[in-house]
Amino acid sequence: PVLKLSTVKNSDESRTLIAVFNYKDKETKESFSIKGAKINFYIGVDSIVKIGTVETNENGIAKCDIKSDFIFPKNEEGFIHFGADFEGNDLIGSASNELDVKDLIIELTLEEIDSVKTVTVKVAQLNGKNERMPLNEVEMPVCVARMFSHLKLGTIALTDGEGTFEFPSDLPGDTAGNIV
Repeated sequence: PVLKLSTVKNSDESRTLIAVFNYKDKETKESFSIKGAKINFYIGVDSIVKIGTVETNENGIAKCDIKSDFIFPKNEEGFIHFGADFEGNDLIGSASNELDVKDLIIELTLEEIDSVKTVTVKVAQLNGKNERMPLNEVEMPVCVARMFSHLKLGTIALTDGEGTFEFPSDLPGDTAGNIV
């Protein structure tokens, strides 16, 4: 079995841990989702703490939601450590995965400056003491949502945690002209 682990930081500052549990047939190379497996989720730096157990759905996905007021333990570089595991049973072997992430604060401003639609981004990462540290020499993609994917319009090069991008004026929107 294979257990993949990812996380999403939501706009309300909550976080969702996502485990995808499946196995691949060695002969056919076909992948199958594992439904009903109990996935344990963990967090910690010096000591690991179990924060929940969630059963996988029909697609082999288990999601563990963490409220916005949760205080994430971080190491001195600002990394948050997550883990997930399946303990195994008589039919399926055990599996686990770990993930380290850094918290980013992204502020997005959309404004029209001298009739030019401008996107301004400010990005900072939180260090181990929860202090904001501006990101430097990093490129942030600028995308808009489309029906099946995101359309990349360009990139913003960050200097001292800030950068701007001229939004194209010829990009079609919905029936009212809004770009969602």
